[in-house]
Amino acid sequence: MVCDDIFRRTGLRFQSVASIARNDRDVIERILPIAREWVLSSSGGLRRALLFHAFLTPHALPYLDDVLEWSTTPASKFERELFTQILRVLVTSKTARRIWTTFQKLEPTDSDPLLLTRLARVASISDEVVEPILKFLGSTAERIAQGELVRTFATGPLSEYVKVRHPRVKEWFAQYLKSSDPELRALARRSNGIKPVLHEGCRIARGMPDHSRLILSTEINSHRLGDFLRELERDMGAEFVPVLQPDQIVENLTERKWLVADAWRSTRGPLELWLRLEDTTTVEAWVIGARASRPN
Repeated sequence: MVCDDIFRRTGLRFQSVASIARNDRDVIERILPIAREWVLSSSGGLRRALLFHAFLTPHALPYLDDVLEWSTTPASKFERELFTQILRVLVTSKTARRIWTTFQKLEPTDSDPLLLTRLARVASISDEVVEPILKFLGSTAERIAQGELVRTFATGPLSEYVKVRHPRVKEWFAQYLKSSDPELRALARRSNGIKPVLHEGCRIARGMPDHSRLILSTEINSHRLGDFLRELERDMGAEFVPVLQPDQIVENLTERKWLVADAWRSTRGPLELWLRLEDTTTVEAWVIGARASRPN
């Protein structure tokens, strides 16, 4: 019904509300007035939630009053999460105070770190916004002191808060620059602008590993990288020179680029170990046969 109404009034045809191109300004500016009418006439349910999704764009800024009002009466957890994400993309220096005021009245969601990190960039409210961030960091510090690894409970929020440039947040991360937890140490280095040193004998590769030379591929938890390297040595006789240090390897991994280490000898001949992050705590690993000639 909604898509039929949109077609009748604009000539634009969509299979579903979710398929609307929200980043196309010309399109979304014609759609949002119609979506607003349908929201106001809807009593709830999935259709209403899907209509809210149309406002997940910076081009919905003229409807901020509506979004702020709707966000205080969400019908489901999905809607609460969605409104937090919508508010995030509507943050500007002029809207930040109103969004921050409304946010403080809302129930917590998993998306809160995304919005708080964005709000903390606005100088006029930064000191206020970092207070709930510091509260979370304080409780995180207590669990770290008890020996818990951040990958088990806090990597997601910390990966957002590491972007906050407020001195009190940077100071919190700085205390973990020499942590024995590799994920926490890497986050601390990012917060303080310290670039990781590439492990000796490794290189950053362009492109993807060659599927035709694949020997094995797997995904492993980042804290098990050392175990995986020992398994390669035991099962395949892989010899890396120099010996790979798992913690230093993890610090260099990203989701965008592959890190490659060479095993000059193994039961399968020379090998290349390709590593990158699948997500914040998972390493994607490929072992492939080495090329006849390697880059220096």
